[in-house]
Amino acid sequence: IHIKSLIFWTVIVVYLGSLFYNILMLGRLEAPVERRYVEVSMLLTGLSFTLLIPYFFITMVRLKPESVISKHLVKIDADYLNSIKGFFKGEERRIPGEADKMLSVTEIIEKSIGNGDRGTARFGIDEIYKRYMGHLNKENEAYVSSYFLGHILGIGREAIIEADDDSMVQVLDIFGKVGTYTLAQKMDYAPKMALEDIDIIGFKVLKDYDIATQQMINSVQAMLRELINMDGENEKILTQIFTLYHDASDALFTLKKYRMIKYLVNSFSELTDVMIEKKQCDIVERTTSLLEMIGVYAVNLDTRDIIHQSIHSLHTIGISAAKHKLIWETPKGTISIPERIIDHLLKIEGETLKYKSKSKEFDIIINEIEYARKDIEKYLKKEADFSDLWH
Repeated sequence: IHIKSLIFWTVIVVYLGSLFYNILMLGRLEAPVERRYVEVSMLLTGLSFTLLIPYFFITMVRLKPESVISKHLVKIDADYLNSIKGFFKGEERRIPGEADKMLSVTEIIEKSIGNGDRGTARFGIDEIYKRYMGHLNKENEAYVSSYFLGHILGIGREAIIEADDDSMVQVLDIFGKVGTYTLAQKMDYAPKMALEDIDIIGFKVLKDYDIATQQMINSVQAMLRELINMDGENEKILTQIFTLYHDASDALFTLKKYRMIKYLVNSFSELTDVMIEKKQCDIVERTTSLLEMIGVYAVNLDTRDIIHQSIHSLHTIGISAAKHKLIWETPKGTISIPERIIDHLLKIEGETLKYKSKSKEFDIIINEIEYARKDIEKYLKKEADFSDLWH
């Protein structure tokens, strides 16, 4: 970039011209010295020094990492992406280093992460994301997503190695944005790959980086919200999301990251209203099954806050489902969602009864479950009585 610039060659030409002129002039000088030769020499010397001022400033700007990143990303255009799509048809799905124009950009970003230059890293990651979004469409999503998300994934791995939680969060946030946007555009490959990348980076940060774990949960939550608004059309992605939730909760319990489990449970609370309003019975059932699993796990590990939180979430969803008379028509028959939620509560209660003799705190939990169950049944009866009265 620098060698091809006009200012660089202007300075080179002026300096070389000045040097050659002065050498020739000094070799031919004879007394008395002609004034005009000296004046030309002084003029060329003055011009050389004057050119250094803009040259230094322009060079400093040009060689800033941000400028270099922007210059390189301009080269990644539609023609280039079309030229590399053949590399993503086989099993290898990798571009040779000499053909990969993104490699120099990711190297700058990774070195910036290693040197603690978070500003440059943040700028570079964001520019790659913008370039990706600018080229992404339904026709090219397979190879364009493989190319760009593969490089962003590599940056995320480097961020983990260098313990740069800021870049980890940014990478996970981008995966969430990509997944949400591509779901809304009804794409097939990109949402799947975004979730796979969230899985890869997310499970490496669970142990040591709570802020990155929170971002992983936020990214998955954003994709789930989009699916709810789309009437849950994509069964494969829905299964992939809840598999990730189950695996994450298992890992967090193993790591004793109870604060993060509470954060995960709270993330469902923010979606309760929309999933009930949209009558997303399948998603409600998957959510409440996960809450039951977390509640049972929490009982076995005697983590009281999580037990209470799971029961409270099931209680809230159960009341809302009863108010909306949520019925799930399945190939195997009709299922009452409020009654299913009562079943989930009873399973937590059954697990709690095993430990009742250990502590009076478990009596409080059992009473809380019984209150939640009766409250849901009360709303179910109230809605049924109202329906009979109306008829």
